[in-house]
Amino acid sequence: MIPEPLFYYRVTQKSLYENTRYKKPKQMKRIVENHLELYQQHVADCIYEREKKIQDLELKLTEFSKAYQNSWNYKIGRTVLSPFRKIFRNFHNRK
Repeated sequence: MIPEPLFYYRVTQKSLYENTRYKKPKQMKRIVENHLELYQQHVADCIYEREKKIQDLELKLTEFSKAYQNSWNYKIGRTVLSPFRKIFRNFHNRK
């Protein structure tokens, strides 16, 4: 794996990346099927790296969530919206 981006790619709505990123799972399946022996030799490493990456992303998301919930913007927004939530809950529970 390359630890850092080596180029920057501008993404627009009609870009090749935007149009093909939803096809990636099918493309990966086809690549694996075409090179099955190679993937069989390295499947444990691939799964390990993928799980490690998922774990790192989950940790970053948790850290981001905690930082956001401690921000003034979040606290002010929550305070301002609190009465509206109570009204909505009361109205919704009556039905």
